[in-house]
Amino acid sequence: MEKEDARKKEVLRMLGKLSLRQLLDLLIPGEEDDEIEEEEFEEQIRPLRPLPKNGPKKPGGRKIYEMPPMVEEQYRQALRSGSDHLRKWVATIRDLPQWTTETGPADGAFIARCRSVWEREICGLDQVFDKLLLHAVEHACTGMTRPILLTGIPGCGKTKAARTFALMLSLPCHYINAPRASRGRGLGGEPNSVVCSGPGAVAEGMCLTHCGNPELLFDEVDKIPERTSMGGDLQNDLLDLTDESASSFSDHFLGFPVNALYCPKVLTANDPDFVSQPLLDRCDVIGFPACDRDQISQILRRHTIPETMARFGCDSTVSFAPGVVDQLTDRLYRQGVRSVRPYQTLIEDMVSAGYLSHVKGGGAVTLTQRELEGSLQCRDRLTRSAIGF
Repeated sequence: MEKEDARKKEVLRMLGKLSLRQLLDLLIPGEEDDEIEEEEFEEQIRPLRPLPKNGPKKPGGRKIYEMPPMVEEQYRQALRSGSDHLRKWVATIRDLPQWTTETGPADGAFIARCRSVWEREICGLDQVFDKLLLHAVEHACTGMTRPILLTGIPGCGKTKAARTFALMLSLPCHYINAPRASRGRGLGGEPNSVVCSGPGAVAEGMCLTHCGNPELLFDEVDKIPERTSMGGDLQNDLLDLTDESASSFSDHFLGFPVNALYCPKVLTANDPDFVSQPLLDRCDVIGFPACDRDQISQILRRHTIPETMARFGCDSTVSFAPGVVDQLTDRLYRQGVRSVRPYQTLIEDMVSAGYLSHVKGGGAVTLTQRELEGSLQCRDRLTRSAIGF
């Protein structure tokens, strides 16, 4: 009797050390039951997975990443114990594939396609294209590329070139305003125990683009504050994202690391002096020259005017008189304006005024020297009042 009592106590002591899952395995043994449970669990979480509006992206090449076994258990634990909000994000990012754009070394057709994309989106900047093409070829061959830092004055085309680089790679682009991200959840998110928490900018970009390796575009990194009220420094966080440790980039909200090693990283800055030296050392710095007069004129004719008229829906009712665009370019260029944005603002003002005249009068409108002078006078008044005159 004493031996049986001691045996029972020993068994109870051993059972007390087992987890609930281990107890269930003892009570309900068998591999088939485990498989059925996993299938039922998958059926439960499938409705929680948010799908993109336009459907999943079609892969462009070979798959280059699988979730490692160590992370798989953390993923399962997050799905079982998390809230519905957390489970949606976790289930979505688990299913994201990462793909290369090509299955082998880049050839002449790949380079010709990159050139075609660049000429369709960008006017000039051949030196910048040559440097970005090297990164595109590297990404096509290896699936990875060195981080890129684009520098130049405001309005010289850095962000446009970064988005065009994503088109060259056949990858979606996730835009991240760096100063705003530094004041928010940052790159690594907030713990899921915090109210209104969410994933960081990296994991969020993967989920929103429904791609495991989108291009991550960090805009205005030179304007990131050194320390924020939340205690973070985004430039220091970018150091982890731009080296080999990006393969296990931690996200505090998800509870397990994500692989951001194959995500192309493109940063933009107006003044590289305000970018930390360690971050500069990790990036290939590409400087943008100031736009010349011919380049500005081409941008206005090929992109700004057609896009503005298409936005107002006045392609057939509003037009520019011959020589007006050249006069606008000459006037501002002589004043030392090298950024494209003031030119674009004047074009938008003139087109909107012409569209309003069309709505009032009902006939076709031609924008002439008079509308140009009116827009320039309005700009001069705003400039003088802004500087105190």
